[in-house]
Amino acid sequence: MRTAAMKERMGIPLSDTCPKMTPQLIEEFLNSLKESGRKMQTVRAYRRSMEELYDFLPDGKEITKESLETWREHLKENGYSESTINLRLTAVNGLLRFCGREEMAANHERVLSDKPLPELSRTEYLYFLSEVRETGTEKEYFLIKVLATIDINIGELQYLTVEACKEGVVNLPDDQLAAIPNCLKEELLQYAKRHDIAKGPVFVTRTGTPLDRSNIANEIHRLAVKVGMDPEKCSPSALHRVYLTTKKELMERLRAIYTQSYESLLDTEQMMVAWKE
Repeated sequence: MRTAAMKERMGIPLSDTCPKMTPQLIEEFLNSLKESGRKMQTVRAYRRSMEELYDFLPDGKEITKESLETWREHLKENGYSESTINLRLTAVNGLLRFCGREEMAANHERVLSDKPLPELSRTEYLYFLSEVRETGTEKEYFLIKVLATIDINIGELQYLTVEACKEGVVNLPDDQLAAIPNCLKEELLQYAKRHDIAKGPVFVTRTGTPLDRSNIANEIHRLAVKVGMDPEKCSPSALHRVYLTTKKELMERLRAIYTQSYESLLDTEQMMVAWKE
């Protein structure tokens, strides 16, 4: 991609037209990431950023320096960390480069601290969940449980539908799948039945629209304060890391079992067919 300065030196005029976000443009950009070999986890994160900006932009969906700054302030006001805002801006800057408008790229936030994100242990998660079960609503209980149990993040809750619960798997963008454990699948189907949700997203407002992610984050923050826990440790992203950490620990155990079983197999075969001098 040619930078704005390079275009000027080569006599290539810069476009005065602001790029417009369209579903087609988003898909073309994400496909270019896939073709370049980017990891599917990265593509999912970029898609989430694209969809958030698209929903935020007013009619016309034009990306301008002003709209990007307004979006940045919106993210700050809704409690996004500096690192998360930077991830969003990185994705949008990638889209601008894809459109040949590198000169519009937004500057990143200055990260005031490089300390690691607070981790929520599984024991703390279970305590938080039990407290919410006693003092919160049924919807809040299941939101927290889903974020810590299934491989989806807060921006992908819209894909957790009644149909997905019946199938036992969530179909995410970019051909990704997230399995729903059997016990949770049955609980969610009963929850949907009690609240007359026959199809579509499991978590919706009273008018039937998917829950807004900022409202979810604020509600979880409020619940953490209410039960005396650190809100940063109970954030939606921290809850999702409970799932990721648990998965990693289980994979390590399985790797050890595999190694032991393989060594045992080889020892048995060695007794049968070892070289005889």
